[in-house]
Amino acid sequence: SLDSTISETFHNSGNEVKIPTYYPYNTRNLLPSIIKTVNSKNESVTTFEIYPLDYTLSGTLTNNVAIGIYNLQNKNIITPPIEVYNQKSNPDGSNSRTVSAVFNTYKSYVPLLDTIYKLDPEGAITAFSPATVTNTSVVKNSNYLPLLDFDKYDLVGNLIQQRKSNDIIHSYIWDYNKTYPIAEAVNADSASIAYTSFESDGSGNWVIPSSLRDSVSVTVTGRKSYNLSNGTISKGGLTSGNSYIVSYWIKSTTPLSISGTISGYPVKGKTISGWTYFEHKITGQTSVAISGSIYID
Repeated sequence: SLDSTISETFHNSGNEVKIPTYYPYNTRNLLPSIIKTVNSKNESVTTFEIYPLDYTLSGTLTNNVAIGIYNLQNKNIITPPIEVYNQKSNPDGSNSRTVSAVFNTYKSYVPLLDTIYKLDPEGAITAFSPATVTNTSVVKNSNYLPLLDFDKYDLVGNLIQQRKSNDIIHSYIWDYNKTYPIAEAVNADSASIAYTSFESDGSGNWVIPSSLRDSVSVTVTGRKSYNLSNGTISKGGLTSGNSYIVSYWIKSTTPLSISGTISGYPVKGKTISGWTYFEHKITGQTSVAISGSIYID
């Protein structure tokens, strides 16, 4: 394992600056636990990294932070850092202060990120202490504020909903055997969105009663479309007090009839190769149903 490095900077005057960096290792996972160096002001800069196996937990765990860490330990996931903080001091050790810190919490039921916390205010903490640990709980420093929330994952561990703390939600739909994100929605939760282009195995949160797809007709998006004669496409779980956009391409210049469509809609868009785009705005519905006897994409 790497023990140390020396970075040398040469100047035209013939002077040079040597900056050493040292890497003491954590014996529990063979990763650096401390990284020590100096900066251009000749200040000592130290980074501390704390990992799941650095926490001794036992008994009935009493908070979700501890449960998340124990879940990582139990599954032998020992390399993700839980807490990382950076400290600076003068060469003689005076004026020591913590300039930045990050604390990661993990879900209590799967070994995936829950929330990332950031130290606030940065650069002004002279008496910082890392998370306190008992056998049953882990309590982070009170100066941490939430930065990113990873709200929901699907059954294979793909992120489907996240946000900056106290900010708008970003939601995602995955397809192609859950390997690629195919849609993102901003300011909508994952339960309120649906999207498909009928190209792969997924239905994109729609209920599609038939697996039949048309790949003979010229399509406007991808290579496949769906014949609504094979069954109504639907999406439930909506909130009647909310408004929703329902958009589609059909092989007609006449829009579909969708319950809850408000006045002034549907709006007609472009026509390309016989396919016309329509957009509905609906409200007062807990579900949406798209039916007819026409090709849709």
